[in-house]
Amino acid sequence: MALITRKEFLTDVKNIAGLKTLREADIATRVVVAVLKRELGVELSDSIAKVLSPDLREGWESVETADSEIRSVMK
Repeated sequence: MALITRKEFLTDVKNIAGLKTLREADIATRVVVAVLKRELGVELSDSIAKVLSPDLREGWESVETADSEIRSVMK
């Protein structure tokens, strides 16, 4: 299975969601990941990070839990 890059992932999000820019796709993705991390908890979130490609893992790990992340991207 080929590893997907973060840019490829964000391009897919942009196209599927009908967004105009990769920045918009990044914001949407960060909000979703933040909510998921809050709901899944630390242990499961860490397990998910371990199976992601290095590029996607870096993005996953850079997202904080929902409340602080959503506030930061909405500024």
